[in-house]
Amino acid sequence: MQTSPAFVDVAPMVSLAPIDVFDLDIGASWTGYAGPFAPLPFDDLTGRAEPLRNERSGEEFAMYKFEFWAAPTAKIKLGPVIAFDGVNIGIVRAKQPDGIDEPYWYEPYRDMLLAWNDIAIEHEGALLIEAMDGDEKPRLIFGVMARHRFAVTSGDSVTALGPMVVAKPGTAKAIPNILGRAQFYVQDSERVGTLPNMNIAAIWSFDRVLGE
Repeated sequence: MQTSPAFVDVAPMVSLAPIDVFDLDIGASWTGYAGPFAPLPFDDLTGRAEPLRNERSGEEFAMYKFEFWAAPTAKIKLGPVIAFDGVNIGIVRAKQPDGIDEPYWYEPYRDMLLAWNDIAIEHEGALLIEAMDGDEKPRLIFGVMARHRFAVTSGDSVTALGPMVVAKPGTAKAIPNILGRAQFYVQDSERVGTLPNMNIAAIWSFDRVLGE
């Protein structure tokens, strides 16, 4: 489960790790959007920079989507240093609200425009330091992450780079991981040189090993 001021995401997932350096996550999610940071409608792929979106305050609409996705990831850990490189391929099926005729909508988590039925591909890589592992004490991981996102149907794409922090203030399962990222645009049709995209989410994970 992930929460933010823009959305609530519930996503059951199966994780496979046939070898230590490779994971495969397969899942489905329901995401609901509402409030002042909810999606906006768009006729084309312009005007999605934050100052331009802020000028359209009051046009936001509540909606939800379903998504089915697979995410293979290669990873390595040497002492406290963690590196990973992964791809997430998501099949997005969004409910187009009544009265909304525009072909695209701004998806706040991905920070890009999607069609109502789209395929979203995300490539992420990161170099991180694990200061605290979270096993018998709080978790703290920080470093730099690069990200490229592309939507097949809408054609929107964005590449961003910036710092990332994962913190869990306690060891109890009920305590979420807090994920924070500031992503500076390095490839984008309108937003290179503008303020970074800021993202913070609370993530609850309840894992169960199959066979136990």
